[in-house]
Amino acid sequence: MKGSSARVAIAMLVLGLILAWGYGYSSGTAEAAPASASSFTFGQLDWYDENGSLQVDDSSWGYMEVDVVGHPTQTEYLNVTANAGTGEKWIVQNLPIFPDTIGNASPRQGVDFDITLFDDPAGTFPAGTDLFSLDYVFTVDAAIRPSAPAGAVTNAFVAEIERHSFGSELASPALPVAIGEPAGVQIQDAVKNVIQHKDVPGVQEKNLGCIKGAFARSIAWLTGEITPQQVKKIYDDLDNAMGPHTSQGGTNSYTQKVKIKNDYLKGKIPGATTKINDLQNAIGPIAGVPEVTEDLVTWLKKELPTEDVELQYGGHIVTVTGMYESGGKTFIRYRDDETQGDDAKGDKAEKTGELRKVGNDYQFRAKGGQAFFTVQAAISESKPTVGGTTELLTGGGEPAVAVGSGSSTSNPLYGAIAGGIAAALAIATSGWYARRVWLRKRAA
Repeated sequence: MKGSSARVAIAMLVLGLILAWGYGYSSGTAEAAPASASSFTFGQLDWYDENGSLQVDDSSWGYMEVDVVGHPTQTEYLNVTANAGTGEKWIVQNLPIFPDTIGNASPRQGVDFDITLFDDPAGTFPAGTDLFSLDYVFTVDAAIRPSAPAGAVTNAFVAEIERHSFGSELASPALPVAIGEPAGVQIQDAVKNVIQHKDVPGVQEKNLGCIKGAFARSIAWLTGEITPQQVKKIYDDLDNAMGPHTSQGGTNSYTQKVKIKNDYLKGKIPGATTKINDLQNAIGPIAGVPEVTEDLVTWLKKELPTEDVELQYGGHIVTVTGMYESGGKTFIRYRDDETQGDDAKGDKAEKTGELRKVGNDYQFRAKGGQAFFTVQAAISESKPTVGGTTELLTGGGEPAVAVGSGSSTSNPLYGAIAGGIAAALAIATSGWYARRVWLRKRAA
C-alpha cells in the first residue's frame, strides 16, 4: 500500500508537469493554422418585382460566395481582385473572416460587389452589361491589406441570379429601374465592436415568403431548434398561421403577421418578448409589443447581443446575424432567401451589407441614395428575464460577442495561466500524497 501511494505521488507530479507543458504549448508556442477561403462562386443579379416580372436585367449588382475557415483566435481579412477585360479591380476589400472564438452564422459567406468597377474611360461596362466571366485572385491576410492582391488568376463563370426577395405587405417605394450599385465591402481599418450570432440556420422561402422566413430563422436560433427539419417545421407553422401574401389573396396585414409571430413565439417560450423599432412609423400597434423610434445602430447594439433581430427594407425582411464597424462604416451580417421559390439556390450563405445613414434615414446594401433601400423597421425577440437579467442563451441561441478590436477576446496568456494553475494543483496534490507516505513511514 505504501509503495502504491508513492507511485501515485510520482504519477501526479509527472502529470502536473505534462499539463503545464501542454497548456503552454497550446497557448501560443504552436503555430496556429491561418484562415482560409475556397469554393468561390460569382453572380450578377437580375431584379424581379413582387409580381415576378423582370424589372432590371443584368444589373450592376455582383454577388460572390465563398467557403471560409477562421483562424483559431484572430480576425483575418479576405481580399479579391477581379478582371473582366478592363484591368484588375479590387472588388472585395478586407472582408473579415472571424476567428473560432467569435464564429459565424454559416461557414459560407456572401457579399455584394459593384460591377461598374470594371468600367473604363471607353465605357466598356455601363449599366446593363452582361458579365459572362471574370478572372480573379484572392488573398487571406492576417492584417488589413492596404493594396489590391495580384498574382496568378483563376477564371470563373458569372451566373445569372434571379433576385426574388419580397413578401412584406409593408408599404415601401417601388423597385426602381435605375437600381444603382451595391456598397459591397470596401474597408481599410480593422473591424471593431463585433457582435455575432453563431449557427443561425438557413430557410428556403416560398415566393413572397420573406416575413415567415426571417421570423423562422430567428425563432429557431432563439430556441436552439436549428436542424433543417426543425427550422422547416417552424417556417411551415408560421406559413400556415399567417396565410398567403395579400397579393395572393391573403387577409393578414404586416402588423397582424407580427402579432401571429409574437403569439407563436410565446407558445414556445412563455414570457418571450417582441419589440419593434418603427423607424418609418409603418407598423400598427400590437397589444403587449412595445414600439420605439430610436437610432438604428444604437438600437442594434443594445438588442443584438442577447436577442434575435429582423431588418425590414425594400419590401423585404431579413434575419440579422451580426454587425461590426470599421472606419466609420457599419456593416450588417444577415441571412435571407434571395431566390424565393427555388429551394436549390437560396439562403446558402451568411451575407454582409453596409448600413449607411442618408439624411435622417438608414439605407441597407446600396451605394447611392435610392429610397427603395431605406430601412423601415427592425424587430427583436428575446427570452424572458430571470432576476432582472435576460436569460442566458444556449444551443443555437448562444451569441459570440466581441467588443473592441474584433481580433479576438481571447489571449494566449489565459492558456499559460490555466496551465500554471493546472500544474500547481497537480503538484500540490502530488506533494500531499508524498507527505502522507512520509508520515506513514515515520509512524511505522
